[in-house]
Amino acid sequence: MKKILSSGLLLVGLYASAQVSVTASVGTTTATYTTLKDAFDAINTGTHQGSINLSITANTTETASAVLNAVTTYTSINIKPTTTVTVTGAVASAPLVTILGSNVTIDGSSTAGGTTKDLTFSNTATVGASVIYMGSAISFIPLTNVTVKNSVLTSGGNTSTNFVIANGSTSAGFFNNITVQNNTFNSGFNGVFVLADATEANNGNNLLITGNTITNNFVQNGIYIAGVSGISTVTNNNIAIARPSAGTTTTPAASVGINLGAGTNNATISGNTISSKNTSTATTGINYASGIYVTPGATNVSTNVFNNTITEVSGILTYINSNGIYVGGATSNVKVYANKISGLKKSRLIVH
Repeated sequence: MKKILSSGLLLVGLYASAQVSVTASVGTTTATYTTLKDAFDAINTGTHQGSINLSITANTTETASAVLNAVTTYTSINIKPTTTVTVTGAVASAPLVTILGSNVTIDGSSTAGGTTKDLTFSNTATVGASVIYMGSAISFIPLTNVTVKNSVLTSGGNTSTNFVIANGSTSAGFFNNITVQNNTFNSGFNGVFVLADATEANNGNNLLITGNTITNNFVQNGIYIAGVSGISTVTNNNIAIARPSAGTTTTPAASVGINLGAGTNNATISGNTISSKNTSTATTGINYASGIYVTPGATNVSTNVFNNTITEVSGILTYINSNGIYVGGATSNVKVYANKISGLKKSRLIVH
């Protein structure tokens, strides 16, 4: 009886520490960890090398940011759940997960080739509750070949940006071949925020943001892209922005579905469904709303905006340049066609 009890306790202990299972082609080939951070830390120190698979088999509770460094000991990393799981933690004033290394795929579907969203990343902090940061601060070592798909990313509030592609923090960075696909984003000041260093030629090339849902508790931008001089594509996303605050003359309260900022010079925006509004109950203040806001500037090479559906642009305060689609900032080489725009209140269709 004692032997049976001891064996049972051993099994309980084994499975209690097996929320993240790691297999690798070089180094220590198998191991289990209680958190994603622990698994990343082991990879960062070279315990696991070569081609690495991380299987998330049960919920994890992260006590600090899980940071994957840009080390040279691995060739690729694939992160995938085996069932419906959540990686959670109250990580204040920092992202829950940071990806600094290239050739990484986060695929939240538990089935091979699937599209189900079985993996949730949830930062439950109430201050600075970002979910994922990624990027590189070094121009000659850009972050490359990173995909985040089929996942749910939830922030504990709408005062911080949910998902950032930049330098690994919030400053302009260097990256190429980044894909953000079929994810659901919940809560954030911005949904997906992309900031490339505009001084680097072709920076951000092959950026793809497609098939995502960004509709629950977002305040300023659904998708913001600036400095991406390479090819960027934003397609088939469902975006809803509702800003509850009133602005001032010097700092108007903006709410924008898709915002192409300075230096984003070769973008395609198509097939997206967008609503943008201000819901403040204040009797004074200045705000503006826009479905798609295009201001790359004079360096723009080619921007195409087509087949988008904008269902609402509205609010109750004084508006400045509120519109369905805005093209400005001395921007040339823009084509806008075949878009469907409705639900405009105190707004304009297109402004040049």
